[in-house]
Amino acid sequence: MKPNNDTPPEQQYNQPNAQSNVDSHGQLNAQPQAQPQAQSNVQPDYAAHSSLTDAEVRERLISRGAGALTDAQLLCILLQEGSSGSSSINGAKKGLQSGLANGYASGSGTNPGGGVRNMPGGAMSLAERVLSDNGGNLVQLSRAGLKKLRMTEGLGLRRAAAITAALELGRRLALAENAEPSTIRNNEDIIRVFRPLLASLPHEEFWVVYLSSANTVIDKVKAGQGGVSGVMVDHKLIIKRAIESLASSMILVHNHPSGVAAPSGPDNDLTEKIVAAASLFDIEVLDHLIITPGECFSYRGSKLL
Repeated sequence: MKPNNDTPPEQQYNQPNAQSNVDSHGQLNAQPQAQPQAQSNVQPDYAAHSSLTDAEVRERLISRGAGALTDAQLLCILLQEGSSGSSSINGAKKGLQSGLANGYASGSGTNPGGGVRNMPGGAMSLAERVLSDNGGNLVQLSRAGLKKLRMTEGLGLRRAAAITAALELGRRLALAENAEPSTIRNNEDIIRVFRPLLASLPHEEFWVVYLSSANTVIDKVKAGQGGVSGVMVDHKLIIKRAIESLASSMILVHNHPSGVAAPSGPDNDLTEKIVAAASLFDIEVLDHLIITPGECFSYRGSKLL
């Protein structure tokens, strides 16, 4: 799901002991923010490049740079074996826009090394099949894992490993570029840290960021890991860690693999439990953020805290 805005309206996290525009209930005095409206993903039009061969894709990369290539064309570069390609990009529009899984079918075109010389259509056709078999987009592809990638006809272990490694390098680059700040100023700081970490996971994880009275980061802890639609978290252990680390406040963060950022009933119940327990020790829950590849949901930004 692709939102109109990638992040919720920026919310400042004021220091607990400083005078600010936070009222006696710990709520930020700001105008209510409209709920972000989701819109469906719009895939690029690949019809304009439908006549490109493998070699022409490589030449486009050299002459125009990687940014000029589509997702499928970038995969084509990974899958090429260095020979001059003669295939067309016939499956491009169908592969990305349909997102239909073709399933696994063993075929005579595969080879032990995962090469594509004998595959119909060459590297470009194989790249389209890889995308099609994995939801037609890079988010689903990043969640596939090596075993699922190998199910694509003609891919093989070596090229599946190359795709997996390339995706992991991209994830690590995003983490490095969004290194954890020493002081948390607003929800944007938290989203920048956790989106590369959580957005593409196929399961839910629940994290807690513990802060000092000056909003400096004391610790960042994974409090729970669950399945595709829920995670079990012991709120007592979250409070215990906050007391042990002498935290003045905390920020809760978890992800929704479904891509739907809106909080569920159990999300609301858990948030209320943690807020109530923390208040007994004068520890403030500054926010609870729900991370997805598209939009992110802020409890404070939505006036739920």
